[in-house]
Amino acid sequence: MPNHTRGGDMGDLLRYLYGPGKAQEHERPHLVYSSQPEPARDQKNGETLTQADLQPRSDYLEERRRLHEKSVKRWLSKSGENVAKDHPGAKRQDAHVLHAVLSAAGPKLSAEQKRQVIRTYGVKSLAALPDKQWRKVGRKYDIDPPERLGDEKWGQVAARYAELMGWNGSEAYKQTLAQHPELLDAWKNVRGWEQRIERLNYGPLRVDAVNHGLSSGGIDHIHLAVDVFGDDGKVWDDALDHGRGHAAAAIVEREFGLRLVDGHQHERGQRGHKKGELEHDKHQGRDVGELRRGRNGVEYIDKATARPQLGAKRLLERTVRACAVAADDELDFVKRLRHEGVEIEGVEYDRGRGRGRITGYKVRLAGDENERWYGGGAVAKDLTLPALRAGGNWPRIEGDQIAAWSDAMNRTLTPPDSATFIEAETALAELRQRLTEVDVTDRVAWAHVARDASGILNALSLRTEPKPGPLADAAYVVAKSATINRTTGDRRRWLGRAASRSATQALMAQGPARSSRDLLHQVGSMVKQITQMHMLAAQEQRAGEIELRAYDMLKTWLNEQPIVLAPAASNWTNDAQELDGELGL
Repeated sequence: MPNHTRGGDMGDLLRYLYGPGKAQEHERPHLVYSSQPEPARDQKNGETLTQADLQPRSDYLEERRRLHEKSVKRWLSKSGENVAKDHPGAKRQDAHVLHAVLSAAGPKLSAEQKRQVIRTYGVKSLAALPDKQWRKVGRKYDIDPPERLGDEKWGQVAARYAELMGWNGSEAYKQTLAQHPELLDAWKNVRGWEQRIERLNYGPLRVDAVNHGLSSGGIDHIHLAVDVFGDDGKVWDDALDHGRGHAAAAIVEREFGLRLVDGHQHERGQRGHKKGELEHDKHQGRDVGELRRGRNGVEYIDKATARPQLGAKRLLERTVRACAVAADDELDFVKRLRHEGVEIEGVEYDRGRGRGRITGYKVRLAGDENERWYGGGAVAKDLTLPALRAGGNWPRIEGDQIAAWSDAMNRTLTPPDSATFIEAETALAELRQRLTEVDVTDRVAWAHVARDASGILNALSLRTEPKPGPLADAAYVVAKSATINRTTGDRRRWLGRAASRSATQALMAQGPARSSRDLLHQVGSMVKQITQMHMLAAQEQRAGEIELRAYDMLKTWLNEQPIVLAPAASNWTNDAQELDGELGL
């Protein structure tokens, strides 16, 4: 998995890479790859630099920028990501230093499982767990052990990644693009991409790759420090470099026989959580993990105790996804979010097409002015406003959209009547039948199915789980199948939206949740069909993830759900074995 951030101080980055680390986790930091070793020092792979060596090395990496007296400015988020100008908290600042992190496949353990492993084996973190113990952990939790690449292979991976990212110069990069069409696909969202590629003209960049041991979570990784100025003083074109990085990582996985990441191979994935987001949540009083204080006095969330599912971003995703599926139209979506305790503001970006247009939105949890705002796309890839407008079949708002949104925020909701449940069960049963006719290669149609199933589960979670629990976790796992690239570009109407909408509206009715076993059975069967689709499409990794996590979560919820929440005890079951039979498990 690659991660790119930007900054303006190469020396500061090298001091971190060769330093002790925030949690004292760095062990013997050393070089595993250098595109251009410093001739005067003849630096070799495996060498550990002293603090006295860092400034000369930093000066060498940045030599071309200083020689040509140039600078690079970008709009960056607080965490150093390259973002749009209107991104919350974005600042324009120096960005000639690119910091890339490449991580091998790590242990897929929940926060509670991580704590259990640490207590069982008496280690400070997962990084201290020997491979022999990892094999025992893998058997106990039915997971693959973490990948360990070693310096030689990491050096090869770094060199190949640099080549695929175009850091070897524009001429070499154009040849690489001709050999790998998937890299070219990552450029196609850039305006005038063909002419832009043709105009590429820059020399090789200076790149160092550093390995300083496992992370506190036991994950093998390397850091790449890159100066974006070529040897000729011209700047590397960083257009959509994050997407290009994922395309490059997919090639590296296949070529080096590494564990395949589903998001790379099938253009599917979910938003991760930045350390700054969890730290902010902690200061807001959420139980997202334990705070530790590093050697430099800066507090951070201990990864072994991290609980991102209790953070604001996941809480927002749960609510936004449920309201999006339940909404009759765009204004109903705004009204429902406000009703569920979420502040929403439209983002106006007219690009000369006239004022009064809403082209995006941002949300935050209500009740505190210090809460953090998140753009729709930052919450989840498929929850941008254009994607919701297309996927929800919402009619276009004519006239002043800003005024319409403001008016919608002040309206109240009318709960559906009891007949809605019966209608929802019937409609979902009909939808399930239609899904048997959907081609497994129709990725957009199945993305809609996954989005609906996740929305329905989130709606039930909002009404039965005071804080995110098994239902919310199951919904999150299913939602990954909805987050594919370019969904917004497909304008076909989704005929199953009405059935999912009525089910979600029924579950979000005020008062105690009035669900039934039959309705849950229909949703569970939708999840099963999504799993079967992935199996038929040769996406076993995704199918296995849904089967192991979503189904288990549904069974756990049935076992723990108090029967008193139902309108009649006969409508409910606390027998997980019965659900197994209904879902064919």
